[in-house]
Amino acid sequence: MIDYSARQLRGFLLVADFQSFTRAADALFITPSGLSVMITQLEAQLGFRLFDRTSRREVESRHSGDFGRRSRTHRGQYHAPRHQ
Repeated sequence: MIDYSARQLRGFLLVADFQSFTRAADALFITPSGLSVMITQLEAQLGFRLFDRTSRREVESRHSGDFGRRSRTHRGQYHAPRHQ
């Protein structure tokens, strides 16, 4: 069983929605480097990368699709805003 926290899940959802560690970190009231550590820990727990990081934005990796879909079904629990 994979044990990850609601905070890690919310961080993942926010980065995925905003496609930005900076904007997601602002929404969580933490530093981008703190969020990066949180996501790196979550990736280590899951055993795959969640994001393909670029200089302009963060894009969900092809391996995170199933995790992302499942996470979004529980989105309301974590009050993650939807980025348009």
